[in-house]
Amino acid sequence: MKYTNLQKLILEQQNKVGKRPGSGVYVQYEAIVRNQTNLTNKELEMVNKGMKFLPKGFHFDFIWTDGMKSARFMEMSDLYDAHPHVVNSMIYTALDNKVKPGKSQGQIYHRLDTMVSPSHPSYGFHKRISDYELRAGLLGPKQPKGIGWLKVWKTWIEENGIPYDEYLETVESFK
Repeated sequence: MKYTNLQKLILEQQNKVGKRPGSGVYVQYEAIVRNQTNLTNKELEMVNKGMKFLPKGFHFDFIWTDGMKSARFMEMSDLYDAHPHVVNSMIYTALDNKVKPGKSQGQIYHRLDTMVSPSHPSYGFHKRISDYELRAGLLGPKQPKGIGWLKVWKTWIEENGIPYDEYLETVESFK
């Protein structure tokens, strides 16, 4: 099948990732390297500036940036966890052109299919989780604030009639 230039552009954009809650964007570093993000030039510049100041050998999986003031470089728990959490991070601030250690408060991350590179081995796993959670009504306009906290997430799942152990069994089956 032959595609027009517009169709090619649309298909290319559909394969771009970058989760945009609020004023910033979360994205996996691999997606940046592979040019699979929807980051703006300002956001990419902020990431590149911040990387210059990271301690030698610092490993990170994900980045959050607002493209203006700061970028957070995050090492995540296992990307094959249903909802990984930050185990270590560094924050670059443009104002003072420095990096400082970030705080890890145990938040969990949802919709990783919007953040992980489509070519990463965990992408399909996270896509299946997101599709399941959307169908089950766990994500969307009715979700409560604070689902980034495991306690709130567990309560929300149970309130929707899904025992948490059953939920875990279901998402584990997506591997």
